[in-house]
Amino acid sequence: MADKGTATGWESRFLDRPDGARLRLARWGPTPDTPRAAVLILHGRTEFNEKYQETAEDLQRLGFAVWTFDWRGQGLSSRLLADRQRGHVETYDVMADDLAAVIAAVKAEIGDLKLVLLAHSMGGHVAVRYLQTGAAEVAAAILSAPMLGIGNERFPNWLARAMSRTAVALGYAGGYALSQRPWRPGRERFEGNPLTSDRNRHAIQQRWFADNPDLVLGGVTWGWLDQSIRSGAELAVPERAARVAVPTLFAQAGRDVVVSQSAIERVAALTPGAVLKLYPEARHEILMERDEIRDALLADLDAFLKNLGI
Repeated sequence: MADKGTATGWESRFLDRPDGARLRLARWGPTPDTPRAAVLILHGRTEFNEKYQETAEDLQRLGFAVWTFDWRGQGLSSRLLADRQRGHVETYDVMADDLAAVIAAVKAEIGDLKLVLLAHSMGGHVAVRYLQTGAAEVAAAILSAPMLGIGNERFPNWLARAMSRTAVALGYAGGYALSQRPWRPGRERFEGNPLTSDRNRHAIQQRWFADNPDLVLGGVTWGWLDQSIRSGAELAVPERAARVAVPTLFAQAGRDVVVSQSAIERVAALTPGAVLKLYPEARHEILMERDEIRDALLADLDAFLKNLGI
């Protein structure tokens, strides 16, 4: 089923999965007459297709066809819990399987055109998990502040790991983790936020949430935290990282406290042929940062792909 998006220039349809979940897949238009390649944008946690309109338009100006989709559990894809606000993950293997299905669907439409992943935060986590299977259906990957480990601003990793495993074992996998809560209008203030130093771009997600409550996602569950910590440890296993068969650019935000900086550096060092690029003044959402920061990432993305002949 196709529908016209409320953001300009895109169309979406649902991709049905064998377990009954539905993923909202979107193609941004207009597609360049002779695109260099197709880019599939993979969102971070809480994000949704509409949020990436500006980035999609930038990529189109660089000559790319652009696709994206809502992960299961967020956006307008199937939610996992009766309380739609709880950010949950069953396993990251399921998420990687969803990504493989989306890639297959996109490739069926783009034919011989090369496909590139542009993945942010949790999307970067799933992308790395997918690439570590040795999959080579994509030509390259750009990972923006990938969530390869959780930031430890509030709790040390050992304590977060112990608490989440205990909560899951006691049957609280679907409950909000400590300090997590539902989204409420006005709660996510710009002042002191860890995501971006750009006030206008910080407001984009909050405006969409206010305008369309079906997009809203709140804090994470104990199950999400447990699975994210477990999967992050697996991604840093050298034998797994060595299986990555495509060129990968790791974009690291220098002022990031949301994800682990050391985890990004460790996985990048283990990944064959990886390039690690630091954006010293960037907070977590590099593509939602002020112009000089996000423009630098887009220029590096462009140069990285041109160097690969894309």
